[in-house]
This record gives sequence, C-alpha cells and structure tokens, in this order.
Amino acid sequence: MKRSLTIIFSLLCFYAFGQINQADGDPVYLNGFNTLQEAVDFRTDVLEAPAGDAVEGDFFAQPVYTRDGSLILLPNRGTNNITVFNALSFEIEGTIEGCDTPMDLAVSDDYAVVPCFGSATANIYSLDGLSLVATIETDPEPAKAAVSPDGSLAMIGTQSGGGTLVDLTTFESTYIADFQCFLGKFSFITSNTRNTVSWSDFGFAPDNSYLINGVGDAGAKIYDTETGDLINTIAEVPASPHIRLSGDGSTWILMGIGTDAQISRIDAATATLIDQIPLTGYSVWSIYGGPSVNMAGDRVLVPIYPDNLALVRFDEGDFTTIPIGTTPNWLGQSADYQYGVVGSYYLSVVDMESGAVSSQLTGRPIQNGTVSPTENKFIGFDPLRLESVHFFDFANPDALEYVDTRPSGSPLEADATYSVKIIDDNRALAMNPLSGSMSVFDYQTQELIALIPMGSHETYEAALTSDGNWAVVPRRLENDVVIVDLNTYEIVAEVPGGGEKPDQAFVLPGDQYAYVMNAGGTDRIGVIALDGANSSYESNFVIGNTGISWTNYGLRSELVFTPDGQYGVLAASFVDEVQIIDLETHSIINELPIEGFPLQLAVGEIPGLGTAIGVTLRNAGQIAVVTDPGPAASITEGLDVGDSPVDISYGLADDGSEQPGFYVSCAGDNSVHFFSLDAFEVTYTKEYGPDHTPLSVENSEYAGAFTLLSAVNSDLLPYLELPSGEALEFTGRTRPIIHLQEPVPGVAMVPDISNDRVLVFFTDIVGSQVKSVDLSGKVHYEVFPQPSGEWIHFRQEALSGAGYVRIYSPQGRIVRVQEIGDLSQFSIQLSDQPANTYFYQIGTDQGIIATGSLLLSK
Repeated sequence: MKRSLTIIFSLLCFYAFGQINQADGDPVYLNGFNTLQEAVDFRTDVLEAPAGDAVEGDFFAQPVYTRDGSLILLPNRGTNNITVFNALSFEIEGTIEGCDTPMDLAVSDDYAVVPCFGSATANIYSLDGLSLVATIETDPEPAKAAVSPDGSLAMIGTQSGGGTLVDLTTFESTYIADFQCFLGKFSFITSNTRNTVSWSDFGFAPDNSYLINGVGDAGAKIYDTETGDLINTIAEVPASPHIRLSGDGSTWILMGIGTDAQISRIDAATATLIDQIPLTGYSVWSIYGGPSVNMAGDRVLVPIYPDNLALVRFDEGDFTTIPIGTTPNWLGQSADYQYGVVGSYYLSVVDMESGAVSSQLTGRPIQNGTVSPTENKFIGFDPLRLESVHFFDFANPDALEYVDTRPSGSPLEADATYSVKIIDDNRALAMNPLSGSMSVFDYQTQELIALIPMGSHETYEAALTSDGNWAVVPRRLENDVVIVDLNTYEIVAEVPGGGEKPDQAFVLPGDQYAYVMNAGGTDRIGVIALDGANSSYESNFVIGNTGISWTNYGLRSELVFTPDGQYGVLAASFVDEVQIIDLETHSIINELPIEGFPLQLAVGEIPGLGTAIGVTLRNAGQIAVVTDPGPAASITEGLDVGDSPVDISYGLADDGSEQPGFYVSCAGDNSVHFFSLDAFEVTYTKEYGPDHTPLSVENSEYAGAFTLLSAVNSDLLPYLELPSGEALEFTGRTRPIIHLQEPVPGVAMVPDISNDRVLVFFTDIVGSQVKSVDLSGKVHYEVFPQPSGEWIHFRQEALSGAGYVRIYSPQGRIVRVQEIGDLSQFSIQLSDQPANTYFYQIGTDQGIIATGSLLLSK
C-alpha cells in the first residue's frame, strides 16, 4: 500500500495554474514559503493501486551519505520506503520498509534516524543489515532529524512543536517542549502532482553540551542536552532556518532569509554571537539544506537574488557576488570544506577561498542533493521532472564530471499517469511521463499487458491509428517521435519530430500521415508518413505560436480535423489566431485573428449550414465559432460564456430541447454552460459550485454527456457524472480528459495523475461501477546472478504453470521473447546483447504478473 503526501496550501493549483501560460510547453516550478510559515497542514491519502514496477521510489525527501561515504540513503515519502544505494557502484543494495512517510534522515556510524511523519514516531535502523532496532514515539508530524558529531545522541523535531532527544546507546528519550521545526521550502510543478519539501535545521554542539535552533521568533535558542531546558536565547539573531557548522567545529553559521537577510556567526564553544553581515540590497531565498561553509567558518556561500550567489567573507567583514547563471536551489560543500557545490540548472563547483567558479555543467537541472563526507563526489536530483538520482564526481574541481543516473526504486515505473487512450474493445494505453513509460492494459479485467520504456521521460501523449495497431509518441527531450507496435508492445521506429520540443501527435484521417506539434523555437508541425515500422519523416511547416495553459496539469493548444478529412483547425494560442491547414498540401491556408488566448477546440454542426468549430478563449471568458472551415473560413467575435473556460465539447443539449451546441466547462464559476448553435447563445447553465468544479465534458452521440468534476473541498470526493445524472465518486486527481469507448460508451476512462493509475468507469443496464487499474507487476522474482555475464536465472517458487518472458532494452526495443514451461524457475541467455540495464516482464495469458530490471555485464 502506498501513501501520497499532499500539502493543503497547494490546493490552489487548479485555478492558479490557469494563469500560467507557457509557449514552449515546459513545466513550471512554483515555490512557496520564502518566509517561514507556521502550522502547514498535511494529510495522507491511501492509494488503492500502486503503479509501475515494484519496488517504487516516489516523492523524494532529503538523502544522506553514511559517514564513511559508502552508502547513500534516500527516503521516498510517497512510497514509505528508503532506497539504499552503493555509493561506489551506484547499484541499489536494498530497500528499507516500515516508516510511514519518511521525511528526513540523519546518520551516526552505526544508525540511521528517520522521522516518520505519518505515524508520530521516529525509526532507528542499524546500518549493518538495514534492520529496525528501535521505534521512538514523538509529537505528531516528526519532520527533521540531527545526530551529534560523536553519534551518541539524536534529535527529532516535529512540525507540531515538541522535540524528542534520543540516547543512541540506550534508545531512551527526553521530551523538549517548544522546540520549533518549520517547513522552510515547498515546491511543486505544473505538470504533475509531485512536490518537494525542506525543513528548518538544528544541530548539536561539537561536545554534545547543547542543541542550537535558529527559527525562534525571539532569536537563536540554546537547549541543554542533559535536561532539555532552554538555557539561552541569542536575541540578535533573526529567524534563521538554515544552520551549518564549520569544518573545524569552531563556528556556527546561521542563514536568515528575506530582503537584506542577516548571516550570523556564533562561537560553537561558548554559544555566543561573534558577528553578523547583512546582505544589503539582496533577497535570500530558502533552499534545500543550508549554505556552503568553509573549514574555519569565515567564508560562506549563500543564494541571493539578483546576482545568483554571494560569498560572505567574515574574515574581511563584507560579501561579494558570484554570477553562476541562476539563483541556486541547493548548496553543499566538499569533504575538505574548500569548495562549495551549487545546484540549479547551472551545476557549479565554487572555490570558497577565491570565489572563483572552478567548473560548471548544464543540461541536468538540480533541485536538491547531498555531498559525500569522504571524497569529492555528490548526488543531485530534480524529482519533479524525473525520480532518479544523478551521480557526479569532482575529484578534479576544475573538471566537474557527470557519471551516471539511477532511479530510486525501480528502473521501470508508471509515474504521474497523464493521458489514456482506448485501443480496442479490451485494451487501452496510458502514458506516464515522469518515468517515461507506456502502460498497456486490459480494461475489462484490469490486468496489465505491457509496460514499455519510452527511452525518455516527458512523453505525455500518444496518438493511435484507427485500426489500433500503432501508437505515435512524441519525445520532447529527444526532438523525435517513436512508433510503437501495439501487437508486439515495442518501439519499432524512431523518426525526427520536425522541430524542437515535440509535445503532441495527431493521426490524420485515413491513417496515412501523422502531425507532430513542436512547441519550441519556431513552432512547426512535422509530417510523418505512417507505415508501421517503416514510418518516416517527410517534411515540416511553420505554424503560429502554440503552447500550454497549465490549468489542471496542462491544456495544450489543440488541433482538430473537419469531418470530410480535408482540413485541420489549429489554435495558435500565443499569437491569438485560429489557423486552417490543408491536409493534402500540409500548409496553412487561412489565419483567423481572435483575441483571448484560443486554446481548446470542438467540431460541431450548425443545422443546415455545415461544420462549425468551437474555440475556447481561455483568458477572456468567451468562446468563438469558426464556420465553413477551409479557405473561406470566418470566425465570430468572442461570445460570452462563463469565467475561465477550460474545456469544450459538442453534443445535443440534455435539457430536453436536444439543440445542437457546445458544452463549455468553466473553472472560474464552477459551471457548465451550454452554447446553442440554434440560438447562438448560452441557453442554460449547470452549476456545480461551490463544492465541485467541472473539468471536462465528453459527449457520446449514442449516450449523451459525461462530466468530470474535481472537488473544491478536500473533504469531498471528485466524481464522474454519467448522462443519467448518476455520480461515480473516486479518490485522486485527474487531468481534464475523458476517453469513451465507441460507438456505444459502456466504458469511460480518466487518468489519475496523483495516484499513478487509470480509473475505469463501467455503465450498462445492470448498473455502474468504478475500478482502478493497477499498472504494476504483482509478484517479486529472485533474479541472479546480478550483474550477469551471460545466463540469467529467475525463481519464484510460489508460481507454477506456463507463461512467457519479454526482455526490453532501455530504448523500448524487445531483444528477447521466450516461452516458459515452468514459471517457478527458468533461465534465459543474453550473450548476444551488449552490457546494459534491461527490463523484464513475465506474464501469462491473463497479463503481466511480474516486472523488473536486470544488469548485463561483459
């Protein structure tokens, strides 16, 4: 069972995201708590169906190296486990289970101390065997841990106010009242529901005599470790959430935040203030972790805005700025305390003596990380885009080197399920961009059929040929498109996308071509000639500037086709145009100006007059209507509907009039407005507020309108409203997508992006029900030896009978399919394949029963 952590503060996301429009389609980071906030409320939602390949590693917390530098422990607060990496080989040595929402980690030579946010406890694990040795009760919401330099004491801070001091020799504890620990930074991203958090720091004196905590309103507080009593307050120190001890243990550095922030220096032996330097004229942001500090504690690197980075020189009584490209998210220091490691899009190594940038890398954004305490190595990661760890080496500080990337949990998961498409009467596919995979499943039985690696994350959408044999998938980061065989479940072709940042694909009527919309640089549509594995790139043509509104995790500039198959209609959102495309010549033949950010489209019919295209004007609270789409097309002025239209769909009115028109879902007034194409105005409105917001309406010619609604209040559930008016409730959060089985929709589907799954709604004459599709293999196999040079053996004694195994390359190509007579134990040979990480899937005629990875060495 997996848990998901949600910060109530972030529930502004639906409406706030509607104000974020991004021309290149790049996900946008949103940061909160530049000043400390008290009493931030957390809640946990129990998931019904964990996705992907177990064991997963979702929602990263703060990692740490062991003190000897041999292991890296990474808490995964969404999946209630801790991934243990070998720091030398980068392999996962094990997974620690049993902590409800592990929020942080601190280590001694012998133990790991882990606050379990969801259970008001802290778990203590032996590093020899990774076994649980003690569970300590705490106040609610334990969030941060620290261990004394000699490893004999641990402190657990809680969001609710009290701290717990633990003797690591006896595991006895002492309660300390009013020991404050606040959420210092919270970030989330517009493209999925992942978030990251960072908590305020505290620390032990080098001789264990006191604890120092810098976030109190009255100044830095000093607590006696014998009694837990508050023994002193350094009133001159402003609230300082980030604390670091110098390399020689002589000096504390306390980093304030905000405008003209103070950086304070405290004598560690006497716990008295030495001096302070204000960063006048600059803002200091809260970061993941603390500042970089040198050996003597007289030089400190601090993130600032503007100008990126400040070197605070206590030895000279001033500070100087260092341009590195952007204000960093995270800082650390080398094992010898000479160099600062600065993480952002520009990953830098900075000499703290001279202030010079010794080396720099770009291309792998870093939000957080941790540095080895024994050598010049570190890990960095950007888990809102990819739940994997990047390994770096700066043994030569002048030559920072990227070494490898490894996922936390499994190499093949199904994270942040973003879109779903029905393939045929039994099968559907889902795209999982955070892990870069495609899930194919039987929606009648809810069985996983295949989990296909896409070879790249940020693969959001797939387009299908009408026969259900092929999928066309754009890969934004690779600037190409892959063709997936939906009968063999593998990538069979890779072709150019025709531009930069390909984000959407559309199969044209007749299945001869696919269009690929490229949102980066000069926007273009790439033209792909479809022929299965022999598909090829043909040409491209320039279009108006398209992009995305990040309402509810992404509404993209839409392309639709006229019923006669002659024309495409494109919303060129960022140039306020609707453009008409000739599908034979692959060219723009008409440009229709319309203000208000045209975004979503729907194809309709005006009785007696022909085809009409409804266009949402996202920023104007209006729609427009395109008539006679083609060379002579015209467009109306904006027509008022409701506030903040997010979706439009064509169908017959369900008020009894059966007028043809457009259903327009409006997030701003929590209503669906029906725009009649007979009356050419809104003729009725269905209100769902204040408790629910309509995300999308999908109409079936045979059944009527299906309406997807989110809950405004977290105490209520979202639901799908059927044409009958029946409401099917579910847990989770979805994008505004409903996919219907055609022609008669006995099945509707939506992707549950928060829980990494697909929700399947069944409705027929017997009744209605909702089921979730588990996108994971359910059985764990023993795979040995690992790594292997040739033969690989599989064992799971609880199974019997026949089945098959598929072996995938990281690029989604099947390199071996083998029939298995006895699933309890079998072997395969991969001597003809190069050294690499491969993915296996073991299945029967009922679907996939196990998935995982294996390492082939030569």
